[in-house]
Amino acid sequence: MSSGNVVIAGGSGMIGGHLVRSLVADGYGVTVLTRDPARTARRLPAGVRTVGWTVRPDAALVSAIDGAAAVVNLSGVPKAMEDVPTSPVEQTGPFGRSRG
Repeated sequence: MSSGNVVIAGGSGMIGGHLVRSLVADGYGVTVLTRDPARTARRLPAGVRTVGWTVRPDAALVSAIDGAAAVVNLSGVPKAMEDVPTSPVEQTGPFGRSRG
């Protein structure tokens, strides 16, 4: 059994769904960042936390990743291209900030 929480962007997709199930089976807490938390929660194992998220950093995202053992980004391209960050640094946002 493992411990800690793993945050996954794209946890409702084909690869992400398998990863979520594997992590839950191994004893990890899992938080999935998703555009539609209610719909996503119905597709995932009981106990998986879902947090509404778009591609923009916000307080909900920062709160979700605070203290996480790991953050995995498997998210695809946003539905609206105007939501796409313009640089790799902007895309990484709070995922790439060092914790000090």
